[in-house]
Amino acid sequence: MPVHSRQLAIGKPAARAGFEARQKARRFPARSECQRRPSIPSVIPSSPYPTPSRRAAALNDAAAKRLLLLAAVTAYCEAVARVTLTDRQSGITLRGNVAEYIEAILELIPPGEIDLFHAVAALRDATIEYLSRAVLDLAPVVTVEANLSMPSLFWAWRIYADPNRSAELVARNMIPHPSFMPTEFEALSK
Repeated sequence: MPVHSRQLAIGKPAARAGFEARQKARRFPARSECQRRPSIPSVIPSSPYPTPSRRAAALNDAAAKRLLLLAAVTAYCEAVARVTLTDRQSGITLRGNVAEYIEAILELIPPGEIDLFHAVAALRDATIEYLSRAVLDLAPVVTVEANLSMPSLFWAWRIYADPNRSAELVARNMIPHPSFMPTEFEALSK
């Protein structure tokens, strides 16, 4: 194929090849061109001197963090209060977990935040008191032992005099089939 003066070896017109070269040069500038551009610092160094606006921003930041902590603990305590407890043992376990969790939060509060400390401690005390009262109304769990494997319907009638509670026995003991209760299982006392 003969090459004309207006065409490149690949067969494109010279005008098109020049346009593509200019586009490529715009997208990928030469190194010397990049070095000539003034560089803008990505991080502006802060002044070592606190200004009134910086002090106000720091105070606002600290107040927002206090408010967020108090809101989070309040939401946690509300969620704990909405839990439906099925037996006494789960209530006692939940009460212990709440006490440990909020105690760990109280240890993280700085000494200067007395009001926040008292607010979180009051939430902890109210939640633990509520759980303590709720635990009193719950039935304890007893272990039932038998010599013979019987269906859950039999045990519901024998323990509670209510055959409708057989599903509760199956769910509590995670039995695959209600007709085959083990010889030892857990049940609520009432």
